[in-house]
Amino acid sequence: MGAPFVVLRLGDGLVLLPEQQRFENLCKRVSAALTGAGLSPEAVLTTLPEARKRVFDRHYSTSRPAKRASRRISRDPQVK
Repeated sequence: MGAPFVVLRLGDGLVLLPEQQRFENLCKRVSAALTGAGLSPEAVLTTLPEARKRVFDRHYSTSRPAKRASRRISRDPQVK
């Protein structure tokens, strides 16, 4: 048998996280970061509909703007 893991449903996808303790620690860190930034849970939740729309539009919009040029720089000296 393998190690236990947590299945987190996120929208239409699944996130698999090993062990419950790691997930709990991640939740605490996110909560502390948001609290430290002065954000309440309610303030964050009110931003979700617009954030979902932006992510959906970015990934599934039929009228996509032209793709931006990649910012990656090749480490291969022959590639320019």
